[in-house]
Amino acid sequence: MPLESTIELIGDFFRKATGLRHAAFDFWVCYNDPQKAQFSQLLENVERWSGPPSVYLDQTDLITSKSIIHQYLPGALEAAQITEWCDSEQYSMLKAQCPTLKRLYLTETGGKSHGNTARLMIRSMDYNVVNKIDTDFRQLEWLVLKEDELCLKCIRKPISQSPEFLNHLNQIIENLTQSLRAMPRLTRFACTLARQRLHNCIIREDWSETGCRAVTDAELDTWYSALIFRISKSVPRLKHLCIASDDYTFYRGTKTVRQAVMEVRRERFDDPGQRYRFPTMLVD
Repeated sequence: MPLESTIELIGDFFRKATGLRHAAFDFWVCYNDPQKAQFSQLLENVERWSGPPSVYLDQTDLITSKSIIHQYLPGALEAAQITEWCDSEQYSMLKAQCPTLKRLYLTETGGKSHGNTARLMIRSMDYNVVNKIDTDFRQLEWLVLKEDELCLKCIRKPISQSPEFLNHLNQIIENLTQSLRAMPRLTRFACTLARQRLHNCIIREDWSETGCRAVTDAELDTWYSALIFRISKSVPRLKHLCIASDDYTFYRGTKTVRQAVMEVRRERFDDPGQRYRFPTMLVD
């Protein structure tokens, strides 16, 4: 099928499938394909889209991403997921074209190991990142900040076993909660706090030789649950709070209008149905 017909078919499908909530564009297999440039050019000559309200741009270059986002009518796009961070050109493009986004998903795709430094650094929990996003997208209701598998592989087990390391972590959490509280519409938030960043002594707050022994799943469940309780208590507006401990496992905290305290469960990203739920996807 000619590319022109394919693009017209996409637009026609979007217009007829009024119940469609999400679309994903993945161009990773055609980085050098001349049809990719043609795709962007042809989009300029077709009717603009009024939906679906959520889009995922996976491995999509800036020109193609800009063409897809521009194809939406003003205000039609409510949610965007990109495999880039807030210092990328794609993010800047979203900020310029879609400042009224309600849901945003960013992925940190590369990183440096900070595990053996005295000060803990967690990009997806960095209050400076959250503050920047809040400034750029004032209507955000959902925010997902993910560190991908490559980032997690760059992390080395921390050598530090001192209480100072825990103090740094507590300060990160406190700064994060202050930034989340400042986002007036935010009801869902997800981030990554990789297990391999945390020495066993940190989990137990025990710096003796006993505290260094292997941590059980039950101890991890208790620690991550306590973290979710702590953040949600400081940010009571949150109804969903998810924290990933590795590339496969995360902790989901949820509460209803009638609940004062979140219920927390350990889940896996590959569990049935997770692919279509928050925090994997920005749709209800």
